[in-house]
Amino acid sequence: MPTSLWDTYSSFANCYGGVIILGVAENQDGSWRTTGLKHVEKGKLLKEFWDTVNNRKKVNINLLSDEDVEVFDVGEDIVIVIYVPMARREQKPVYINDDIFGGTFRRNHEGDYHCTRLQVKSMLRDQTDNTMDMEVLDDAPLEDLNYETIQGYRNRHRTLKAGHPFERLNDAEYLRSIGAAAISKEDKKLHPTAAGMLMFGDEYNRLIRDIKVPFKTEGGNRIDDTPVHEALREALANCLINTDFYGVRGVVILKEQNRIVFENPGYSRTGKQQMRKGGVSDPRNKMLMKMFNLINIGERAGSGVPNIFNIWEDQGWMEPVIEEQFDPDRTLLILTFDKKQAKKTSDKKQAKKTVENMKKIRLYLSENGECKTSDIAEYIDLSLPRTRAILKEMDDIEAIGANMNRKYRLADENKM
Repeated sequence: MPTSLWDTYSSFANCYGGVIILGVAENQDGSWRTTGLKHVEKGKLLKEFWDTVNNRKKVNINLLSDEDVEVFDVGEDIVIVIYVPMARREQKPVYINDDIFGGTFRRNHEGDYHCTRLQVKSMLRDQTDNTMDMEVLDDAPLEDLNYETIQGYRNRHRTLKAGHPFERLNDAEYLRSIGAAAISKEDKKLHPTAAGMLMFGDEYNRLIRDIKVPFKTEGGNRIDDTPVHEALREALANCLINTDFYGVRGVVILKEQNRIVFENPGYSRTGKQQMRKGGVSDPRNKMLMKMFNLINIGERAGSGVPNIFNIWEDQGWMEPVIEEQFDPDRTLLILTFDKKQAKKTSDKKQAKKTVENMKKIRLYLSENGECKTSDIAEYIDLSLPRTRAILKEMDDIEAIGANMNRKYRLADENKM
């Protein structure tokens, strides 16, 4: 078993999972070959693997079950495939060699890398269900909260949810009920929470000022609060709700002429694909999310970000972009106000070229029978990845053999 296997196990577990394949190597032409793991060694290799993954001095937690490890026969050799799931938030960090700060890895586009102490501490903070915004600020008096902002929030809450039971509470009771204040264990008095201090600071409207968005009318009157404004509120709320306020650089909102970038410290706890898809919510600041929800901003079901994408599509603007940065961990949501570009002429030329290459492939296979990808690529003068992509699009071509020895031929009914 290669030593690097365990670095990769930690990396996949601390990110979004992944697949480790033992017993294969890639050739220079992009094809694959087995490396000589023999069937007689299967029992010994699997025992070594399971003994190691269950050894707490080597790996702090075993995330695998029997179904996550498969063995395939390829000729006289074997290939071992290990499916590593993403660890749950409360299981992270997954580390090796009994060294939480020196043995925790993450995955980026270039491979496995050591996590910094800051990243490990962030994972440890994320384990708890009591989020960081619930912290009581013992040294801050309630008067530090902005009175006008509190009244503006209460007015919006009253308008949206008339008759709500919190309506009759005085300000102090109201702040305590929504989670913006709590009793301190130190002096037994009411103090702001971190969520309250974040929510009820000084208000400013720079975000939406000068943004050219379409407006709508009702009964001949202009309605300034458009779906675009709603999307921007959702984006800001999403940014603040998911911020690791102990991370570096803080929240950055970059407003340019044709776009706004919302950038917050911390990785996405659900992952950017799930964030885009919606349906799952795991906020880093639950109390802040509760306060946004009370005034109909932010969605508990994780539908806020998908709604932003829908609104941008309705406007005909370029699709929003979600980016993740590592070391330090940051999540970016980029909203561009530029219109989607029509299909370029170059795209049409590319499609025409693809059709021509398909014709060449059919002719080549009809004359030579079963052929490897490398042979086809050389004949049509394209790279291996592009050739594979074209072959996948061709319904009249069939593949024979496993990845390492795969060949292509014309389907029976098209043979000449």
